[in-house]
Amino acid sequence: MDIRDLVLRSRFKEKDNLSKPPRIAILDTEVNEEYAESMKQYKFAGNDDDDFQDNTSHKTNAICLIQKQIRPLLWHRSIYYAKDVYKVDIIVIPLGFKSPNKDMADAIDEANNANILIFSAASNYGDVTGIVFSGQIYIFENLFCMFFADVSVLCFPNFNPSISYGCKDSFAALGENVILPYVKKPLSGTSFATIIEAAIAGRVLNFSPHKETCNRIRVFELLSRVEGMSAVFAKMILPAVVMDEDPSKIRLR
Repeated sequence: MDIRDLVLRSRFKEKDNLSKPPRIAILDTEVNEEYAESMKQYKFAGNDDDDFQDNTSHKTNAICLIQKQIRPLLWHRSIYYAKDVYKVDIIVIPLGFKSPNKDMADAIDEANNANILIFSAASNYGDVTGIVFSGQIYIFENLFCMFFADVSVLCFPNFNPSISYGCKDSFAALGENVILPYVKKPLSGTSFATIIEAAIAGRVLNFSPHKETCNRIRVFELLSRVEGMSAVFAKMILPAVVMDEDPSKIRLR
């Protein structure tokens, strides 16, 4: 990560005058109050904004990787809020639900049409009975469904559900042994792979307005589309080995 940060971090004076740092919204459960200063803004769908509600630590883990209690039926409101009020460039959904939700699917479509990149986890806490919602709708190429890989570029079935065969690209990212300052044990899973890949996409968006780079990008706006960022990821990937009876190919950046 240090080398990538050095390469992708552009100097302020070398950026286009119209460029702005990318804004990332993480839609998850709670936030540890100790890490509240790491967030620019926060909003809970239940309107309990004075209470950070850190009961599961899941959201706090996400905040530490990228420096709102949300009930499933309220998630679509969070997506609209991120799009219309915060005007974000990237939305991260590092967990999911077993059943699809039409309101949330419609909100994702609108965010995608507004050129917002969406990253969603393929599974929940090692639940690999199938790709969870909203990750499962990546077959429509309106978001990234992120799978897990370890440091050896291996995709294990104890973390990953089977990929959807109708998809053009299935990406995996490092999600093993993530070290956070307040957690004693390393953390692993598709949730962390989702957050890390979204952060890298943010780096790409931040680096792209660099004067020496933007002239080489034929259609800059495509970086805010799944197909555009997928093309970038495709240049960064290594073939991943899927540890399963099914020799499906998951591509790792």
